[in-house]
Amino acid sequence: MIPIARLFVRTALAYLLVGTLVGASFLVYKGATGRSIPYVLALEHGHLLFVGFLTMLVMGVALWMFPRPGGTRGGEGRALWSYWLLHLGLLARVIAEPGALWYPGGIWGPLLVFSGLAQGGAVALFVTAVWGRVVSPRAQWEARQARREPDDPQHPSSASDTRLSVTTK
Repeated sequence: MIPIARLFVRTALAYLLVGTLVGASFLVYKGATGRSIPYVLALEHGHLLFVGFLTMLVMGVALWMFPRPGGTRGGEGRALWSYWLLHLGLLARVIAEPGALWYPGGIWGPLLVFSGLAQGGAVALFVTAVWGRVVSPRAQWEARQARREPDDPQHPSSASDTRLSVTTK
């Protein structure tokens, strides 16, 4: 697994742990007090799990599993930017959305704008980073063939390739 994919997957697992502990604490609160948590906190709990866990896990696995045509590792810089934008955008949202509801005005509005732009930008960057990796098996084969040297026995133009020779009697 390439390092950037590992970073996405491990961060996703951390969000799973945090999101589960937050959800468990909400249930303990409700059981102990008989009162529900504010809706905005339930919303943020959902975002921790959906964006933090599920989206980051999907992105990490996509980087790991999608083929790299020609053996290149293109798009990893954009994927890293995508990681940081998604991560920071999610954290900004988890902090700013309750803040904007409970304490209107101040920095919360601009922080929410940053959160939306960061998360949207992260997804756009990720798509551009992975787009070129979505190729057909034939394109993968052609890219591998283009990298081989002509004197390689498996190269299609090699004279020693017996698979291409035809014998007649």
